[in-house]
Amino acid sequence: MTVSKCEHCGKKPKPVRILFKCRCEKQFCKKCLLPEKHMCTFDYKKMGKKQLEKQNPKVEKDKVSNRI
Repeated sequence: MTVSKCEHCGKKPKPVRILFKCRCEKQFCKKCLLPEKHMCTFDYKKMGKKQLEKQNPKVEKDKVSNRI
């Protein structure tokens, strides 16, 4: 059985210390989990843009020339 380590600081987990999976698919301890701390390669800005586009569809106005 192999024991996982934090990919940033290299510490092994203890019963109190748990490894968390980041969106960049790597495992980190609680102290190293923040994206700024471990130089995360996941593009959070792109993900946020996609979420906004999905939640807010483009609204187009009706053309008035065909009415009346």
